[in-house]
Amino acid sequence: MSASLERTTDCPLPSLGEDLIRVEDSENLTGSNEFCWEDGGLPVELQRGMETLRVNRELTDVVLCVQGHDFPCHRTILAAASQYFRAMFCSGLKESYEERVEIKGLDSGTMCSLLEYTYTSRALLTHSNVQRILEAASQFQVVSERTKPRVLHFVSEVFLIIGGCTKDDRFVPTVTCLDPLRRSRLEVARLPFTDMEDESHNRKWVEFACITFRNEVYISGGKETQHDVWKYNGALDKWIQVESLTTGRWRHKMAVHEGKVYALGGFDGVQRLSSVEAYDPFHNRWTQVTPLAGRCELLCCCKLRQMDLRDWWWAQWKTGN
Repeated sequence: MSASLERTTDCPLPSLGEDLIRVEDSENLTGSNEFCWEDGGLPVELQRGMETLRVNRELTDVVLCVQGHDFPCHRTILAAASQYFRAMFCSGLKESYEERVEIKGLDSGTMCSLLEYTYTSRALLTHSNVQRILEAASQFQVVSERTKPRVLHFVSEVFLIIGGCTKDDRFVPTVTCLDPLRRSRLEVARLPFTDMEDESHNRKWVEFACITFRNEVYISGGKETQHDVWKYNGALDKWIQVESLTTGRWRHKMAVHEGKVYALGGFDGVQRLSSVEAYDPFHNRWTQVTPLAGRCELLCCCKLRQMDLRDWWWAQWKTGN
C-alpha cells in the first residue's frame, strides 16, 4: 500500500543471534558516520499482521455496513490507504466516531475485494467483477503507487472497455475509456459497422479478441466477424481495417511478441483450433506459424520475460492452469 513496498532489499534478515549493524560501525562500510538499513521483509509481515487482525476482528474500531453485510475494519488502515476514508475519518465528520458506517453505491462483494486489496495488496479479478472493482477503487481513491497508471509527459495510462454485453444479454457496441486518475469515464468510439443507418446491416462483435500495440487497439475475429481485423488509431479517431485472418476464429486470444501481433487458438464453428498466425504490421500480412501443442479455446496467453508465448501456454496447459 505504501511506496515503501517498492523499496525492498535482497539482504537476508539477521537471525536473533546476529549483531545488527551499529551506526558507529558503519563508517567503515560507507565512508560516512551514518548507515540506513531497510528491512525488506517488514512490509510483508506488517500486511500479514493487519489482515490477521481484521479476520480475527481484533482492535477493529469501525464496522462498514454494505447491503446488510458487516465488515469490521481499522480506521487508521483505511485512512492510510484511501483519501476517501481519510477525509471521512479525519475531518471531524460524524463517521469519525460512529461505530457503524453505512456505505452506499457498491455491492458487498466489491467491498470485500477492496478490503482484501487494502489489507493484503491482492485482489481476485474476473470478467464479471473487474469493472465494478475499478469503478469502486476510483470512487474510494484506493490507488497505490504499485497500481495507479503511469504518467509520462502529461499522458496517463487508462483502461479501455471494448464492447461486451449487458446483464440482459444486449450487445454493447461502444469503446469506453476509464481514467482512474481523473476518475472519469468517457465513450471514445464505437466498434466498426455498429452505427449503420440500416440497423439490419450492423455487426455484432461478440467473442472477439483485442490487444493494444504501439498505442493502437487491435480487434480480431468474433462469432459474426470471424476473419475481420481492425485497429483503432486514437490520434485519427478512426478504425482502420487491416489484412484479414487466414483462419476465421472466435474465443481466441491475441498477444504481442517482438513487433508482431499473434492470434492463438480459438473456435471456428466446428472444432477448437491449435493454429497460430502472426501479423506483420509493416507488410500488413498474416502468416501461419508453429501451432499450439493442443487445440484450445478461451485460453490465456502473455509474454513472460523472454519465454516464448507457445512455451508458456504449453506449460499452463500441461499443469491444468
